[in-house]
Amino acid sequence: MSDFNSKIQTLTKLSAEVEDALKNEKLSPNAVAELSLLQVSLASLTQQIARSLASENQKASVEPVRAGLRILVAEDNPVNRQVALRQLKRMGYEAEAVENGKAALEVLKAQKFDLVLMDCYMPELDGFETTRAIRSEKEYPNAIPIIAMTASSSSNDVKACMNVGMNDLVAKPMNLELLEKILKKYLKAA
Repeated sequence: MSDFNSKIQTLTKLSAEVEDALKNEKLSPNAVAELSLLQVSLASLTQQIARSLASENQKASVEPVRAGLRILVAEDNPVNRQVALRQLKRMGYEAEAVENGKAALEVLKAQKFDLVLMDCYMPELDGFETTRAIRSEKEYPNAIPIIAMTASSSSNDVKACMNVGMNDLVAKPMNLELLEKILKKYLKAA
């Protein structure tokens, strides 16, 4: 299991580094091409791992659901989505995942959740704008705890998360013990 976690951590860190590197406007065309190729390779590996995790999730034995508590995971990276769902399932939570903020808003309108794990940087609608919408519009459950998930836990990121109304932050890759502690803090019945 620890070997699996270390591979996921490495893949997550590498994906974030490639994404950050591609934002550098001073890169040569060759460097951009090489990084883009690496990004495609990582995406392919991500799909393979996600399929493997999905298969393993079906076989995994889990604790009984914790008093019906439901968690929504908003995460654009398929591997990170699968890892988060697997961790939550192993802790006994019922969880559902969406790939961006727009989808999160749609699901929150239609279903009840007790907490949201929100990636900060997603396409279509990022975690910051999604949280602003949840906190400002009456059609969403304003009091729902929103926990930011981010690969960067700099003081600026923490401040930005709190400024939009997120309740807390967990760094990716997520440490299972820390995640459990944060969930218990916001899900009183946990």
